[in-house]
Amino acid sequence: MIWVLSGTKDGVEIIRLLKKEGFKVFASAATEYGAALSKKAGADYAIAKVLDCKGMADFIKKNKISAVVDATHPFAIEANKNAMKACKSAKVKYLRYERKAAKIPGSSLIWYAKNFKEAGEKAAQLGNVIFYTAGSKNLDKFLKAVKGKKIIARVLPDVKAIQKCLNLGLKPSEVIAGEGPFSEAFNKAMLREYKADVLVTKESGTAGGVEAKVNAALALNIPAVVVERPKIEYSAVVSKYTDVVKRLRREGIKK
Repeated sequence: MIWVLSGTKDGVEIIRLLKKEGFKVFASAATEYGAALSKKAGADYAIAKVLDCKGMADFIKKNKISAVVDATHPFAIEANKNAMKACKSAKVKYLRYERKAAKIPGSSLIWYAKNFKEAGEKAAQLGNVIFYTAGSKNLDKFLKAVKGKKIIARVLPDVKAIQKCLNLGLKPSEVIAGEGPFSEAFNKAMLREYKADVLVTKESGTAGGVEAKVNAALALNIPAVVVERPKIEYSAVVSKYTDVVKRLRREGIKK
């Protein structure tokens, strides 16, 4: 049994590929929405649950997992570290699928931030209407740094994500729920519709629609704040879906 830590487009594609190759797949995601996508992709089992290191190790042993494929979001650092430690503890193979970085053009309109607090501070300096597209997980940190500004938050169409936005004080009219990635044309239309002064995103790679968002902002002469991807040393990593299968076979992982 292969355990895929999913919840992303990458996880969905990897699940499909593993099933096509005859592997039995257990998928988990942080949200019900992510688990539903995993199940739809063909996972034999799919659950919505966040586990700590011990919980992961116990899960591996209980379900007789032979390998863990970590296809979580590039910013899911805690999950990455817990998964590596759990695999080492349970003595099973760990493989990280890390999507390639986005190709962001050089421009004086693009600003980089090391974290969400810094991103909020910079965005607040650049405009009054901020179009936030960096996920709900760190929205609280961002909002603390942009008090007094109008925020439009685009998040996944997940009940918990939407509710978090509302709990943090955003009005329903300030929350957009949609499953990306979106085209450059669509992003331009939304930036215009909401009269955005600033775009905020995170460097989640081409698969996360970063290039389309940044290019849309640049086309409208709107500054973009990009939260840099955190750096972490993985024990084993690939950047192609097909390499996931190749690596599992090389490690002698059975179907």
